[in-house]
Amino acid sequence: MDIKQVGRWSFAIGFLISIGSAFIEIIDQRYILSFLFLLGLLVGYFNINHEDIQLFLTGVIFLIVFGIAGIEVSSIFGTEIGNYSRAMLRNFVIFAGASGLVIARKAIFIASGKPKIFEKIFESIKGG
Repeated sequence: MDIKQVGRWSFAIGFLISIGSAFIEIIDQRYILSFLFLLGLLVGYFNINHEDIQLFLTGVIFLIVFGIAGIEVSSIFGTEIGNYSRAMLRNFVIFAGASGLVIARKAIFIASGKPKIFEKIFESIKGG
């Protein structure tokens, strides 16, 4: 399996779990949130290349701000719908935030002229 496929599948699975897990109450939310966080890390590590860092971080910032605002505003939908929408937005904020954390770290290394040892580590992880 290509390493890019890991990132693509992680994104698709994370997106679906972010939405679907809001309606499932049989699994403890701590496990779901931890799994979404790990999937977000995988998306950040394997799905975003250097050319897309700025665009991706802009999107992540927008999604997090919108998600947090949406969590606050979702109370106007009433208890039942509001709970589902808050859960979906919370899940997606955690998922997007984890990937943004990885990409922000990459951006800082690039901007600061990362040491060559990190460059070799990243290349060996990505198989390039």
